[in-house]
Amino acid sequence: RVDLLTCRQLNTIITSGEQPVIIDVRRYSEWDEGHIGGATHIYLGRLPGKLDEIPEGKTVVLQCKTGTRSSFAASILKKAGRTRVCNLLGGIDSWKKLGYPLVKDKT
Repeated sequence: RVDLLTCRQLNTIITSGEQPVIIDVRRYSEWDEGHIGGATHIYLGRLPGKLDEIPEGKTVVLQCKTGTRSSFAASILKKAGRTRVCNLLGGIDSWKKLGYPLVKDKT
């Protein structure tokens, strides 16, 4: 079972000063178009080999464009024994629709 987190809930957590572990599993080009501040980018196809980069003991919020790929990513973490895993409901599309900020890395 993977918990669902709404964009409003995540935004409330972030604006309260808490920085959750947010893992964005979208393609590199999607990440470059803008992402949630404080998120870490780990492309879904590389996630199984990068689990050691995700802190243990903290709630992890997985996010993609609509919530489909991040749901798959959440199952990878659960299968690896992680217990505090959430999928961002509606993904970055819902985040943008609600007008929440995105950041772009400077290149």
